[in-house]
Amino acid sequence: MEVRPEQTALYRLDIPALLSWQTPQFDLASRHGPINLIPNLLWEIGDVRLGRRAERVRVWLARRLSNEVVANQIADAEWRVLRCECASC
Repeated sequence: MEVRPEQTALYRLDIPALLSWQTPQFDLASRHGPINLIPNLLWEIGDVRLGRRAERVRVWLARRLSNEVVANQIADAEWRVLRCECASC
């Protein structure tokens, strides 16, 4: 089957716009909006309360986790954030 160029299209999801639209539904501790930790791969959404728990937990959105290189980049980012928190950056 032949597909002509005018029959094709490329779409890109605007993750920050999607998160800005979705996150007001969450009980976020911070309303600063999503933070891009790794361009086009990892965003910190904020701290949310899950269920009836008193403490909040950090929520991140990641894409392409099935790619080993990307998964390693995200693990490194997590390590940097945790190390910074422990050292009170």
